Amino acid sequence: IAKIAQANVTFKQLFSMNTYILIISALGVIVNHAIALIIGSDPDVFVTSLGSAIDAPGVVGVLLQSIELFSIWGLIVTVIGLQKVAHFSKGLAWGVQITRFIIVVIFAMIGAGIGQMVGG
Repeated sequence: IAKIAQANVTFKQLFSMNTYILIISALGVIVNHAIALIIGSDPDVFVTSLGSAIDAPGVVGVLLQSIELFSIWGLIVTVIGLQKVAHFSKGLAWGVQITRFIIVVIFAMIGAGIGQMVGG
């Protein structure tokens, strides 16, 4: 997207930005697993997601688990990073991240749907 938008940014800069942002995801996994261990819940369902508050099976459950505190935090920090590092406009940065988020959620929902069809 940076090349299409003709942004003056290098791969190294974007890689570095994403590496630092991945710390948020790692922190989310650690926090959620620690909470699951303390309260004795299922570690596969993140406590900080809507999926933990609303128990829904299959595709809807995957959608609710995608709406998670640390993933939203990572999305917002990535948007800010794209604005600062790649000099993307606010609209382009949000558009890229929301599109990426939607695509990831759709693929996860397709995977859950296929899993339900084959009985998994």
